[in-house]
Amino acid sequence: MKSYTVAMPKRDLKIYGTAVVGAKGQFVIPADARAEMDLREGDRLVIVGSPSKKFIGVLRDDVFEKFLSFLHLRLERGMAMANNLTEFDDFAKTILQSHDRKRTIKLRVPKSSLKRN
Repeated sequence: MKSYTVAMPKRDLKIYGTAVVGAKGQFVIPADARAEMDLREGDRLVIVGSPSKKFIGVLRDDVFEKFLSFLHLRLERGMAMANNLTEFDDFAKTILQSHDRKRTIKLRVPKSSLKRN
């Protein structure tokens, strides 16, 4: 079966051919795809898809785990940023409230931070 490469920006997508779904829902991954993806008998695969777009994709489980680790890290960073923003919002509200009450803003800065060079 022929393989076709489709040019995509910052990605590579290769169409390896077609497969027929059998009575048990099984299909055979084309040999050239198995070779290029280093798939061996017994390897675990993760099946992903989008029902609305009628899309199914296959990922090696180690690749999927790396992807999940990446998402987890991004989520942790996002949560940390959100917490920092919340702390900043609280600080800003305190300043604005004190400004409304006193019409002046007084910030207490430790003398140690005012050292001259």
